[in-house]
Amino acid sequence: MKKFVIDAPKNQKLSEMVFQNIPQVSYHTLQKILRKKDVIVNRVRVAKDVQLQKGDFVEIYCPDREVKYFSVVYDDENVIVVNKAFGIIVAEKD
Repeated sequence: MKKFVIDAPKNQKLSEMVFQNIPQVSYHTLQKILRKKDVIVNRVRVAKDVQLQKGDFVEIYCPDREVKYFSVVYDDENVIVVNKAFGIIVAEKD
């Protein structure tokens, strides 16, 4: 389980704040996390995309398998270019 803790930098929707600060979490993953009430805002579990106030304390619990550690930048029949997190091992395909 991966835990993300963020202080809301400004007044905005929860989803906007998540996508700006945690790019590894997709829209689908965020919806699943909200349904399971794995988002806590100021010590209260939430199940929907709420409006945050500046300084709100947000905790997000995400299963490791749901976190994307890379994104595809370019792909064709000969090459693939990815933007990956530091520490992820890269191996050639035979």
